[in-house]
Amino acid sequence: MQKLLNLAGDGSSLVQMLETCFANVETTMNGSQAVNAASLNPSNEPSSQPGFHSISEDVVGLPWAVEPWRMTGYPHQVIDRFCDDDPESPAILTTDEVWSRKRLKQTSDAIACALIANGVERGDVVVVALPKSAMAIAAILGVWKAGGAFVPVDPQHPETRNQHVLTDCYARYAVTTGRDLTVLGQQELEVVLV
Repeated sequence: MQKLLNLAGDGSSLVQMLETCFANVETTMNGSQAVNAASLNPSNEPSSQPGFHSISEDVVGLPWAVEPWRMTGYPHQVIDRFCDDDPESPAILTTDEVWSRKRLKQTSDAIACALIANGVERGDVVVVALPKSAMAIAAILGVWKAGGAFVPVDPQHPETRNQHVLTDCYARYAVTTGRDLTVLGQQELEVVLV
């Protein structure tokens, strides 16, 4: 039996989910439960941790680098800063659609909040059962923001391969669409529908 949290639908449900999540986030989690807490507490940035360094000094003087771009932080933090710089500019271009930076950030934030609401904690494995798409990118970012590690499962791959991956990864959570829900088979997962 799978427990579903549905984020699919019009954009207003994503915005409502974000507003609710961020209104309650400080009262429902502490910094050790999710990587997403790092964005609420700037002193928790990885640049102050061993092994992380800024590469912005390396790009100074290159013709395309008018101003060094801050590349410190976790990947989702770097992408969020990129999205904040010019929210209306395109972030993802596919043959079917164009996603603005704002849409990418809002969607990934909503997915992260839904995952945290379902119980995802730092280090939990989350299956992303989506075809290659802008939504898959947003889901991966959402998993990172929630503190999880993602395992990609492509619905277009053979069923035996996908079942093998699902069995071996010991995931308790998944992000998918209603159309791709069957890919998860009989696995006991908390599912966020996008």
